[in-house]
Amino acid sequence: EAFHLLAADVCGGEERLAGVIDCWSAGPHGTDLDEAALITLLAPMRLAHALSGQATVRPLPMVLVARGTALVEGSDALDPPRAFGIGAARVLPQEHPGLRLAHVDIDTNGQIAQQVVAELTAGAPEPAVAFRSGKRFVEAFERRVIESAERPAGLPEQPVVMVTGGMGHIGFHLAEAMFEQVGARLALISRSELPDPREWAARSQDPMLSYELRERLRRLARMRAERDDVMVLAGDLNDRDAVVSVVDATRARFGRIDVVVHGAGRVDAAAFASAAETGPEVVEAQLSPKLRGLLHVIEATRGEPARWILHSSISSTLGGLGLAAYAAANAV
Repeated sequence: EAFHLLAADVCGGEERLAGVIDCWSAGPHGTDLDEAALITLLAPMRLAHALSGQATVRPLPMVLVARGTALVEGSDALDPPRAFGIGAARVLPQEHPGLRLAHVDIDTNGQIAQQVVAELTAGAPEPAVAFRSGKRFVEAFERRVIESAERPAGLPEQPVVMVTGGMGHIGFHLAEAMFEQVGARLALISRSELPDPREWAARSQDPMLSYELRERLRRLARMRAERDDVMVLAGDLNDRDAVVSVVDATRARFGRIDVVVHGAGRVDAAAFASAAETGPEVVEAQLSPKLRGLLHVIEATRGEPARWILHSSISSTLGGLGLAAYAAANAV
């Protein structure tokens, strides 16, 4: 099985690379997360960086071929780790204007080879394409206006909501809204420990603490004063045992878990880099806890009749300079 199919163009006696087809993610389903991070994200980025200094057709079309990354028909089987390539396809042309990438999701139809080659020779005109039963589908978006926001149907009274990244900006705002609007009982999972709940109000006035932490404590104290239905649990989502522990603590306090909001993720400077400078450390920062933590929470809550809300990012659609690994993890 070849890693890449390379097409050459001869112009004025000079042979130049005219296209690249990457088929690493086109085989049978069942991709390991770490393997996918290497072959579906890092490999295309390193190849693109290497090609940027070579004599090639400009813009050079690259087609990243995958199976299991697009839900076009109801029977489509998904292989989420392969979606790393979606992030690479969005960001690489933004950082390397001499490249044009298409992420193409395929089936096993007999016309696939010809269709993929046709996509390459057309210059990879669309960033996201899927082939099903000989037909070509292009990703598109429709404008939707949210007319009203009603209470979610089917939720029990005072639903138990567990929020990973619960002390982060978005996670905390969501938790606060659910506490106020649907009477939620909250289990907020945080990387670091907080003071005892009885000290929240007093510590919110402590000038030795950061403004952000004081503000969080003030709002936690306000919710607790309204009703004692908020717990904050410290737990490393990359540690399977720690995840089991916080899930067990939530069940011990509230009896069940009705909704899981997975919002944990790293947004510090070390978790971002240009494609050329992205290495295993940056990729690992995006995998943990966003993806590894998610798998641990799924395992720990298996059998729970919970609803799930998974935080992603518009970067998986729009890309952004320095956001290749971030967009890739959010695409997964």
